[in-house]
Amino acid sequence: EFKNGETMGGSGSIRWLKVEPIRWLIANWDSLPASINPKGNGTATEMNLVANEIVTAGIPFHSSSSSWETSFAREFLNGAFLNEAFSAGERSAINISEQSDVGTNDKVFLPSYADIFSGGTYANLFNSYAKRMASITDFGIANNGYMWYGIGSGNWWLRSAYSSDNAWIVYDNGDWYGRWVADSRIGLRPAFSLALSYVSDIQNPVAHGDTKFDGFGRAYMELGEYPRTYAGNALNQTLESLYNAGSLTATGKTYTSNSSTSSGTYVPKQSPEYIYENNKYVRVSTLTQDSSYEFKNGETMGGSGSIRWLKVEPIRWLIANWDSLPASINPNGNGTATDMQLVAEEIITAGIPFHSSSSVWATSVAREFLNGAFLNEAFSEEERNAINISLLSDVGTEDKIFLPSYNDVFGSGNHMFNTYAKRVATITDFGIANYGYMFYGANSGDWWLRSAYSSGYAWVVDDYGNWFDHWVDLSHIGLRPAFSLALS
Repeated sequence: EFKNGETMGGSGSIRWLKVEPIRWLIANWDSLPASINPKGNGTATEMNLVANEIVTAGIPFHSSSSSWETSFAREFLNGAFLNEAFSAGERSAINISEQSDVGTNDKVFLPSYADIFSGGTYANLFNSYAKRMASITDFGIANNGYMWYGIGSGNWWLRSAYSSDNAWIVYDNGDWYGRWVADSRIGLRPAFSLALSYVSDIQNPVAHGDTKFDGFGRAYMELGEYPRTYAGNALNQTLESLYNAGSLTATGKTYTSNSSTSSGTYVPKQSPEYIYENNKYVRVSTLTQDSSYEFKNGETMGGSGSIRWLKVEPIRWLIANWDSLPASINPNGNGTATDMQLVAEEIITAGIPFHSSSSVWATSVAREFLNGAFLNEAFSEEERNAINISLLSDVGTEDKIFLPSYNDVFGSGNHMFNTYAKRVATITDFGIANYGYMFYGANSGDWWLRSAYSSGYAWVVDDYGNWFDHWVDLSHIGLRPAFSLALS
């Protein structure tokens, strides 16, 4: 399926693909001068870029050899791709880079094994399985590219030899291994060095003016705040030492999660929030599904009872009715919306069972948690007042915060979740620290819907974007809240 959920069809099908700007990850953002990154340290002499996606496929690495110097991939990237993807001015701003590991000088190249896995140029961008996973463009799969069905990720070549006729690739789940060089299903994720003199203005990579969009073109906004990202081992140690010395300033706020993993049991526990260097952090005693789980920075979570500090960050909400909003919000909106319909982009927490025994939303633990602890902890008073009370006619309740229904996600005409890949949701570090299940490598999890499947089972969207029923007392399934926001 293309990203819009429509089937590609067999070879020879005619498909029109839209030409769009290429999105490049900036590997050395922290080293850029203050004129580009206000917090940069100014040590960089160039901007190191790598494609955010697998931009194309169908190009074998080589006919028979793992030599980058004589490869088809190198010939294509420094010929057709360079001339077709960039204007003359852009081409002149792309530096010639020496690839000492393979003895070439190239404008456009593929990252090396060392770049990704051994502390090289792009290692900070790819230091976990999830970060190494790359979606493949519609153009890529239309050109013989392999795609992991449902997830939307593909395999991508590195320039480094694995053996005489195999080169290293990064797999669709972020793993790595050697692949026969003549395989044309493996995609290309180009990289290059850009002259700083050419860069006059850099915006947030996901920002388009005042409106932000995710990788599927879904508009989103940020509202409220919640624990999200692990502080990292070094800072975790610092914060714990300061906490034990009584040197941290408490905000007086706590965040609620479950202290029990017993079936259907909800025993609230409070994790306190502190200020450190103008950021907020929450001290969490973890409940662990799997002690080998990695946080998004690639560091291991450890077993239950480990103390982990999680940074409090803005919550990102997908805007379900973007096209219907008034022109004052969306210049291309048709103005028919009377509210803004939002759903969390990620699984923001876990450990909360749907119910102790029943699939009835009205009496569920999930509903109690979302309209109590979560509502009060995630939003300010002003934000809470702007959240509408929504009538959920399918379950007979009126709620400020709720879970999407089966029909919300799988009903006809739904454009937010109309493919497996769009239904896949990453789980936050806070979620896995609170007993959340995570598909190792992809960082995706399972999330509850409010709809009953049977008397003791509710519908769940799984880590592949599939759907099935689950016994309601399980607490490893995550929550992806939704609500209606007043346009005023």
